[in-house]
Amino acid sequence: MTLNTKDKRAEYHDILPLQKELWENEPHKNLYRLIVSRQNIICAYDCLKRNTGSHAKGVDGLNIENINQVSIEQLVSTVRERLKDYHPDPVKRVYIEKDNGKRRPLGIPTIWDRVIQQCIKQIIEPICERKFAHNSYGFRPKRSQENALADVMKSLNLSKHKYIVNVDIKSFFDNVNHKILVNQLWSIGIRDKSVLAIIKKMLKAKILEPNGQLITPTKGTPQGGILSPLLSNVVLNDLDHWVNDQWIECGIEISSITLRFNKNGSPTGDKYKHLRTYSTLKEGRLVRYADDFVITCKTYNEAVRWSNAVTNYLKRRLKLDVENTKSKIINLRKHYSEFLGFKFKLKMKRNKCVAESRISDKKKEKIIRSYREKIRNTWSGADVYKLNSMTYGIWGYFKHATAISVDMREISWRLNKLIHNHFSMNGEFRNLSEFEKMSTGVGLKMSKLKNNCKVWVQHNVPLMPISMGKTQYPLCKRRQEKPYEFVIEKKDWREYIIKIECNITSSTEFHINKVSRYAQQKGKCAILKEFTGIDFECHHKLPKYLGGTDDYHNLIILDKRVHNLVHTKYEWKINEMIRELNLNKLQISKVNTLRSLCKLDVIEIN
Repeated sequence: MTLNTKDKRAEYHDILPLQKELWENEPHKNLYRLIVSRQNIICAYDCLKRNTGSHAKGVDGLNIENINQVSIEQLVSTVRERLKDYHPDPVKRVYIEKDNGKRRPLGIPTIWDRVIQQCIKQIIEPICERKFAHNSYGFRPKRSQENALADVMKSLNLSKHKYIVNVDIKSFFDNVNHKILVNQLWSIGIRDKSVLAIIKKMLKAKILEPNGQLITPTKGTPQGGILSPLLSNVVLNDLDHWVNDQWIECGIEISSITLRFNKNGSPTGDKYKHLRTYSTLKEGRLVRYADDFVITCKTYNEAVRWSNAVTNYLKRRLKLDVENTKSKIINLRKHYSEFLGFKFKLKMKRNKCVAESRISDKKKEKIIRSYREKIRNTWSGADVYKLNSMTYGIWGYFKHATAISVDMREISWRLNKLIHNHFSMNGEFRNLSEFEKMSTGVGLKMSKLKNNCKVWVQHNVPLMPISMGKTQYPLCKRRQEKPYEFVIEKKDWREYIIKIECNITSSTEFHINKVSRYAQQKGKCAILKEFTGIDFECHHKLPKYLGGTDDYHNLIILDKRVHNLVHTKYEWKINEMIRELNLNKLQISKVNTLRSLCKLDVIEIN
């Protein structure tokens, strides 16, 4: 299994083995020591640095750029000192417009509080993952909306469910009960009282409204915090298991009936067949993505029972109200049901009801509005690339809909006149064969178009046809797959990467980017193409004394001898090093490129 970006950060800082151990073993009573460990704090900063939201400023006016300049020792000591007697800074309240005209409240903690939340998340997330239900897919490692969509399609096609219960929780993130949440964290396995006390203080952090008013919340977890998605899954985890216990994981034993078991020891479909015959249980399957969830069932009577039961459970056990105007029971043979930007309906094909998924109407109108704004602002080749990226992104998300081609053709048809009018002024209509075939990696390939296919071209950049692409059937999540079980290739550079030491005087940004550059080059010198081990130098292409920065793109890994060759000024020393390293003309040319950036004389190639 390949590692994603977040898991690679955990591997580079030697956090993966710890997370695997936390996922496998319980109980966990000494978590504070792990949270304030050096590797965990550095890994938290590395993950936060790659988050686009890290550039948002809190009430103190600081963002990730301010932490980049401090040293590793200052980073670690600051986080530890703040956690000794933790008092979170106020959360900055920001409102964003929703599609329905209402405003969604977001909370932006200060950058240091976000680092602390990331430290806590990396330790408690494996513990929570062990207890989470299988049919929860939002904000969890190795899970995505594709798996949630596949689960819904499986229920409609294989289990032949014809009704969907849509339940919308009223302002979920603003109404989470703090006492219930802390009790749920304790029952899940987080038994360190000092960690629970820190989380309590985070939940009680004051909120600074745009008008300057300070509010002390009594409930809710602000959207925008690092921990909020994980805590939302903790709150609704009880609902997942309660619904599953009603049918999927029903523990009722029928003594008069012999159930069959498969190789894994789980009962076969005969269990559900006999439950339908000999019990009065209501059949239903829940699929949840964060606070959005649906329940599929066979009959209208079961759908009504599920709707009433879930509403009462949320009100009685979790102290959450349901939005009655948005919660409804839908007959999929007559109407569409929306979930995660898709809409579902059952269609008759060869005397069978088959689920059809498409882009929801609201999302389709939003896509068209975005396209129109983007097309009107397209005047250069770079703008065409951005427009193509938008097309790739839409196809990448909605490619799992069964009728995506129909929807995208409709979108293309509605935009056709605008595209023609705009590109006819400063573009041209040319054959695709004149350009290099483009491949995108999301199922959209220019090479599948005919060579005589014509596309709009602006500044010699072809416009990606909006209606091109094909459906890819969504994949279900395998139950036996473990979230923290990875097969890591045994490479020399992987053994050395965790041994890279940081200079006390260097910035945090420099150390993190040095590790990333070492991993990108797989521990090899950029000039010699030989493995360096731990004996290497991280060179600034544009030196800092000439205005260079610690940015990733300004760093390169070199052998120590090559690094000395780049900086030396003595001709006799240069000739001696070239003979010792046995450099060819191409390698000397690369060295000259680095020397020219350092304002040094280039080496003459004989």
